[in-house]
Amino acid sequence: MDKNNERNFRRHRKSCRLHWTVCCLSLLLFSACTTDTNLPDAEQADRLPLSLQMELPKQLTVVVTRAGEGKATTGNPTRNGIEIKKVRVMQFDQTTPDDDTYNIRKTYSKETTGTTTDWFTQTDGGLITINTSTTTFWNRTSKFYIIANAKELHSTSSGDGTDISETAKEAVLPTAYFTFPESDVTGTEEPGILAYGPVAYTEKTGTGSGNAKPVAIFARLKRAYAKVTVNYTAGTGVSITALRVENIPTRIYPFPATGNSPTDAFMNVDLTVNAGQTTYSFFMPENLRGNGTSTTAKEKNQPDNGPTQSGSARNLDYCTCIVLTGTYNYYPNNTPENAANPISVEYRFYPGADMIRNYDIERGKHYTLTLDLKGANSADARVTITDGNVFTIADPDDVTHKDDIVFGE
Repeated sequence: MDKNNERNFRRHRKSCRLHWTVCCLSLLLFSACTTDTNLPDAEQADRLPLSLQMELPKQLTVVVTRAGEGKATTGNPTRNGIEIKKVRVMQFDQTTPDDDTYNIRKTYSKETTGTTTDWFTQTDGGLITINTSTTTFWNRTSKFYIIANAKELHSTSSGDGTDISETAKEAVLPTAYFTFPESDVTGTEEPGILAYGPVAYTEKTGTGSGNAKPVAIFARLKRAYAKVTVNYTAGTGVSITALRVENIPTRIYPFPATGNSPTDAFMNVDLTVNAGQTTYSFFMPENLRGNGTSTTAKEKNQPDNGPTQSGSARNLDYCTCIVLTGTYNYYPNNTPENAANPISVEYRFYPGADMIRNYDIERGKHYTLTLDLKGANSADARVTITDGNVFTIADPDDVTHKDDIVFGE
């Protein structure tokens, strides 16, 4: 090997040794950092603080945002017409089953009168961070559930809801409910009962000198109820005198089981009909009844075409129904003898994802039912004439439903 090649070989070998030394030192430093970072110490290994951020649902009806509804500076956080007054977080330990169910391990609950803002912070975009203070949860494999604005949790003996106590089991949640009074149906403000979960958490293991990292939950809250709007056009000679909604569930289930809704506790609500008003809206709990067998809108009102419920024969027993009653004058512009004696008529409509087969009212959706009341056709099952004459509505009638909630994690 000549002298030039020998010098180059020595320089290359020296450079390789230097790079190897730097790599080893870097690896040792990196290992030291990762050993002491993101791991709770021995005293805090069992406890975890909670970092909770909440996003309120979008509006069910697109309107201009009201003034002062951005970042809350006084009172409670408000966004899209929903005010957050109460928040509850429940942690169910998944590591210690008891009779195939899991016990509640820890809860956080905050209820405010609206006179202070020290329990939350809110960004201009509406994202709400809950100040859970010193409340800590357990570092156990578990599931978290969040409920906002749920009415006071009553014992079952009071008949107002399910008691989700400090000793409750996770298995109670699919059937846990809150009473939904008629005042919430006909109220102008949203009920605001929101829910999110379950959120799965996996236990973290290891010890170190750092603080316990909080369990962070970003809860995209979802409505536990639906909104229905009825628009109608009364043709010549038609007068609507009453509007009733039948088969509204009286219970809200924040975390329902899959499948059809229960078949208990329903109510009928009369809406106030005002002169000149042709649009009416109301809120109601979810009512999942399924699909029927009709092939036209006129057949949807026939019980034999209704959904099969709880294994029984097809019927319309628990399906939500919009009922309009009024009169029709055959001779509104003339003066025959019977012009002063209009016939009485009742129209019945079963809203759903469509106006032919589906009878579901799903949570978080806004259903808009548009009706054109005119014509004469005695073959329409949606119309009942109470004094022997004939009356019908014009086709088509239409229903739309809109889901304005952001789903997903």
